[in-house]
Amino acid sequence: MKEKIRTFFQKEGKALVMPVVMVVIGLLFVLFPGSAISATGKLVGIVLVVVGAFIGCSLMATFTPIMAGLACCLVVLGIISIAAPGMVAGIILKVIGVLILIHAVIRLMDAYKVKSEVKSFKFYLSIDMFSLAVGILLVFVPHLVANWVVIVVGIVLLVSGLSNTVSSFKLYGEGRYLENDKDGAVWEEKV
Repeated sequence: MKEKIRTFFQKEGKALVMPVVMVVIGLLFVLFPGSAISATGKLVGIVLVVVGAFIGCSLMATFTPIMAGLACCLVVLGIISIAAPGMVAGIILKVIGVLILIHAVIRLMDAYKVKSEVKSFKFYLSIDMFSLAVGILLVFVPHLVANWVVIVVGIVLLVSGLSNTVSSFKLYGEGRYLENDKDGAVWEEKV
């Protein structure tokens, strides 16, 4: 068994890179959801600064006031996102919450208009009430919702990474590795 595992790592060890990365990121998301949100906000800020600087540098050849304004806005938003990622995430989630609330209220009004014509009115009503509740939560407690979403994503990453790791070992254990050509690994089944 020890020999099989060593052979697996020598021949197909790269098959475990993504599952291990998924498990590590999943653990970080589950154990430290606030830090994951902060790191994501900072990463978005860095991307905004780089894109804004790139647009600004490319304006040397063709300067237009609109593009210069866009470049400056991106850099400023990036710096704000780097400096206060939690605040930026909260604002974005509140805006999304307001949009969901508006959409849910419009859908509720539409549902009541066709109440007598629709057989599954209670189903439509329950979906729209759920949307309304999500919108309210996003507006009033955005960080709590964000933490729970990050934890759920972390759990999904953990499960996926662990199942990929197990399936890699199981696949290797059920056959004998022969070679790795350009079409992929060639396996010989056990008899």
